[in-house]
Parts: sequence; C-alpha cells; structure tokens
Amino acid sequence: MHACERLIPHTHDHVEVRAVRAQLTQREQVRTPVSLRTEPVRARSSARIRALIDATAEVVHRVGIERVTTNLIAEEAGCSIGTLYRYFPDRVAVLRALALQHASTLHDDAQREISRVSPDEAGLKRATVALARTFVDRYRGTPGWAAIGFGHALDLPITVAEQNLVSPPLRGKRTPRQQISRDVALRFSGDDAQLDALTVDLEVALTIIHALVDRAFTSSPEGDAAQLETADLVFGQIAEHVVGAHRDRRRKLAA
Repeated sequence: MHACERLIPHTHDHVEVRAVRAQLTQREQVRTPVSLRTEPVRARSSARIRALIDATAEVVHRVGIERVTTNLIAEEAGCSIGTLYRYFPDRVAVLRALALQHASTLHDDAQREISRVSPDEAGLKRATVALARTFVDRYRGTPGWAAIGFGHALDLPITVAEQNLVSPPLRGKRTPRQQISRDVALRFSGDDAQLDALTVDLEVALTIIHALVDRAFTSSPEGDAAQLETADLVFGQIAEHVVGAHRDRRRKLAA
C-alpha cells in the first residue's frame, strides 16, 4: 500500500460531493444498504472485507469521494476487481460499509469516554463534551472520515447482513445514532422512563454536533478555526441542556 497525500476537493467540487452523498442516501432508502454477495462467516473472508474497507478509506482520503471507483479500491487493496465484486455489488455498497465502520468507531469512542467519568450529572456533561471533541479529532485524523458524511450512515437501521461488518458493537434493527445514544444513556439512567428520554436528548445532541463539525470541515482538512471555536461553545451549551433536562426528570420522579 503506497503512501497517500490528502487531497481535499476544491470549493467548486462540493456540489459533486453532496451529490455523491445524496446518491448514497437515495440508494439505501430502497435497497439493502450493504448487500454482501458472500457472507463473511470465516476469518479469511472477514479479513478480506476489512482490507477492502480500509482501502476504500485510503482512496477517499487521496482522491475524494466523488472520484472513487471500484477499480481504484481493488488496486489499493492489492486484489482483483473480481474479488471486490465477490463481496460488494458496487461502489455505493462499499462506501456504505466504510461509513458503518466509522459509525462503529464512534460507538467505541463513546464507550471509552463514558468509562472515564462518574455516572452522575457532572460525568454526563463531561462525556457529552468529550465525545463532541473526539468527533472533531476523527474528522482531522481518520482517513475518509470527513468526506464520507454521516446522514446516511447514522440514521438508517443496520441490516442483518451488515452486522457482520459492525458487530460488535453495533446491532441490527436500530440506527447507529440510536444505539450510540442509548448505550451512553445506560451509563447515567436508573429506570426505563429516564433511559428513553435521555436517549432522545442525546440523539438530538449528536445530530447537532455532527452537523456543526461536518460544516466546519467542508473546505479545510484541519477545520475552519472560527467555526470550530463557535462549535466548541455550542458543545458546552448542548451538554448543559442534556444534563438540565435529565436533572429535571429525576426531580419529578423523586417528588
């Protein structure tokens, strides 16, 4: 695998990038998002699929999402185009797989952050802000992260076939955003009513956080400094709101 130099699309390419993201979303609304032709039930198959997904990240990182082709992915992975098509029917499917891998990484990040804090209001606030800042770091440092987008990855339920790509930690039927939010909420909620409400609050918080960060990285691999500074202030406000709403619900239950 050769060294890659990050090439960020110029401003006039942004419309094309949005078109690719829209294509991903539209396609996945009417078909299985990742339609694996060979179920990766054996270690060798799983390793081959992981190599193809990693190669996709490098190609996206190098040439931009709008220029990704299955031929480039196969070349980067050091395999034949036939091998790629053995597992993925087209480039949309392998891009979806990359997005799901990123979603799985985000879940791991969330679990790491909540393990570092106490299960109280102060811990909830710290974990929410820390996760937001970790997301910024991922945009800066993980190949393919900024280009791939998350609207189509976080808000579509994971299919049974896709569980082979992301399990553990993500599971089928729920969307990645729902699972991440619920698994964070489990750390800070004592009953089902609080759990459901906190899960919804965290879903909304993650939606806002992702939108702010995605916008800040539209034209710069390091992120727009002014936008990120404002976003960091908003992260704190979002965390305060999540904690405040959680506190109010607990007080009502205790009354």
